[in-house]
Amino acid sequence: PIDTTITYTLHIAPLLATHCDICHISAVSGGAEFTTYEKVKSLIDRIIARTSNGSMPPSGSGKTPLTASQVDTLKIWEASGVRQ
Repeated sequence: PIDTTITYTLHIAPLLATHCDICHISAVSGGAEFTTYEKVKSLIDRIIARTSNGSMPPSGSGKTPLTASQVDTLKIWEASGVRQ
């Protein structure tokens, strides 16, 4: 069964704030804004693809790559209906 307890507010926003804030939240220099639920929801396929293949966050950004468990959290959130 898919875990439907993962929500944007409690799980996804904090994860993105920790790993993506310099480019996609604070300075918004990464080309895609992760500043609202709607924006993240519309970009979730891209976020999963880039974090899964290790290209985000980029080396030299000062951010650590997401763990497999964190990427799985993004995938589960998407599969369970991207709940707010």
